[in-house]
Amino acid sequence: MPYAHPKVLPRFPFDEVALAAEKLKAANVLSGGFAATMELATAGDVVYCDPPYSDPETQTSFTGYTTEGFGVAEHKELVASAREAAARGATVLISNHNTLATRELYEGFELVELTVRRSVAANADKRLAARELVAMLLPFPIFPCRP
Repeated sequence: MPYAHPKVLPRFPFDEVALAAEKLKAANVLSGGFAATMELATAGDVVYCDPPYSDPETQTSFTGYTTEGFGVAEHKELVASAREAAARGATVLISNHNTLATRELYEGFELVELTVRRSVAANADKRLAARELVAMLLPFPIFPCRP
């Protein structure tokens, strides 16, 4: 029996899962550390990164997905990996908080601002809109050498 013993069980989204499965046939879904995965990215690939959001300005973000955490050093390493992937022809997108620190971290990326509603707070009244960024790094142009 599901938690909280609901009177009506939620409908399982069979159609949506089947559609997602069909679309994922053409995708490679990987699990593991980002560095090894980013090394696989080449021309024509699109890589989306959703790292633990780290906000040094407020120190309120949860980054403890591993015992080592995911702090500023790891974010800098992710940006370096993204730049290398873009140099090989991949497009890289990274989402994060919209703060001065993240804007500085993603210098040279195209930044798109978003307002999103948080749904993780235990108290529904505290589920406020948050400012986020999607940082996009397009493949670096490769210019042919002239003799």
